[in-house]
Amino acid sequence: MALTSETTLNLTSYAAAIKQYYKNIDFTQMVYKKFPFFGMIPKNESWVGSPAVQPITFATVPSASATFATGQALAGSSQQTAFNLTQTKDYAFAYLDRATMLASATPDGSWMKSATHEIDMAIKEASKRAAFDCFGDGSGVIGTISASSTVSTTVITLADPRQSANFQVNDALQLVAPGTAVAGAWAAAVRAATTVTVSAVNRRTGQITCTAAWDTISGAATGDGIAKSGDFGLKMSGLGAWVPLTTPTSTAFFSVDRSSDSRLYGMYFDGRGVPYEEALIAAANQLAQEGSTPDTYIHNFGNNTNLINALGAKKTYMREGEVRAEGADIGYSSVVIEGPNGPIDIVCDPFCPSNVGYLIQKDTWTLYSREGVPHIFDINGDSGQMLRQATSDSYEVRVGSYKQIGCGAPGWNSVIQLA
Repeated sequence: MALTSETTLNLTSYAAAIKQYYKNIDFTQMVYKKFPFFGMIPKNESWVGSPAVQPITFATVPSASATFATGQALAGSSQQTAFNLTQTKDYAFAYLDRATMLASATPDGSWMKSATHEIDMAIKEASKRAAFDCFGDGSGVIGTISASSTVSTTVITLADPRQSANFQVNDALQLVAPGTAVAGAWAAAVRAATTVTVSAVNRRTGQITCTAAWDTISGAATGDGIAKSGDFGLKMSGLGAWVPLTTPTSTAFFSVDRSSDSRLYGMYFDGRGVPYEEALIAAANQLAQEGSTPDTYIHNFGNNTNLINALGAKKTYMREGEVRAEGADIGYSSVVIEGPNGPIDIVCDPFCPSNVGYLIQKDTWTLYSREGVPHIFDINGDSGQMLRQATSDSYEVRVGSYKQIGCGAPGWNSVIQLA
């Protein structure tokens, strides 16, 4: 839709043009390209009702014996349960200054470039958050203050410098104490409603600088978790929740007590102090013993050099773009090794925590959502997706998602602890 004069620029024409623009582009290229696990996980974008039910059978019948009478006497049924998945919500917003859009209302479509840049940035942020959540434990914690930090200053160092990928300038941050109430690792609530705002990120050193001292937040201490404002305890349960490092207690996880069988929470291999390639192969054999066909190993870029060097001649070959995003024309590069039940693609993901790697069977996972993750609100509906701001000369465009991850066979997936 061409907009060639100031007289045609109004909320209706803006909205119509933007709606047409985003319907004509390949949305998946914006969303999945840099985030392999988010891209490759099977998706169900038609979630209706609540909750989504993820059934699982974790034991066959006990009524079996080499003795007929004994088998009958052991009469019983298979063991089944169901995870009742509840949705999580996530939002990002783009604000479009009306004066700027009017000033760029030229025949060459400059106004569209101005408008779509901000909307693209909201889509990118929503996509990054979803990609991070795919590895999360549901807490929303994106980093930890190192023991060497001084919280009475404006600068802290992250316990893992590679977590700096989760931060950017102008983020509003809250702190949460270590504990067991949330994801088995964090206290029940943030330390205070007070936030600090990021003014600088040094990705070389893992230093995060804020506009005020970190102890502006009452109780701030080294070892605290850092979460973006409004996120704590409200995020999607990703790999870190479904296949945790520590054995779950009887605390219900989506209505299921997982403590009775590791088939409900996955396998674990301690790779600390073990040559990396040996840890990976041992974990693959461990899963094969359980009946799994592990096909993908996901780890952080920081760990990739160590593994590739360790594999040496053991790696079979490299594949360029053969690991595919679900429902999109996107491929990811991988190194392939021969696993016990077939080839295993080794893929790097920027949001995989550096202290772990995940060995998975992809078809056991599903990302359930109501429409796409993310989507522009009302882009497919009759109502306009641009809203006038009541107190400023600008428009608001909302991007977000309603989603949850489910796993039909947690026991066919493994977490390898690396540090």
